[in-house]
Amino acid sequence: MRKVTIGEVLRRERIHQGKKLSQIQKAVDIQVEYLEALENNDFDHLPSPFYARSFIKKYAWELGLDEKILLAAYENGSMVAYDEIEVDEEHGRTTRIERRKIKSYLPIFY
Repeated sequence: MRKVTIGEVLRRERIHQGKKLSQIQKAVDIQVEYLEALENNDFDHLPSPFYARSFIKKYAWELGLDEKILLAAYENGSMVAYDEIEVDEEHGRTTRIERRKIKSYLPIFY
């Protein structure tokens, strides 16, 4: 297990599912610049903490993630625990790997 940021959770899961930001934008009706801010953990770029929580929730729902875990991490300013999985960002594939060959991480919750 390893801990990563909320933005990393969202970005990695989006890539894992093979979705583009424009697809997420259409599904959740949030401007792409705000989705990018979420993925970059730039919560100050969002209109308010209320919108940050709302955007995290909608983005998590669209990706099939447990929004409660992400919202708790946002409220506490903490990280999210991840299981170690290799990600091929170019092709959107994942495979289990040995600990010494870890390149990136995906969430353990779905």
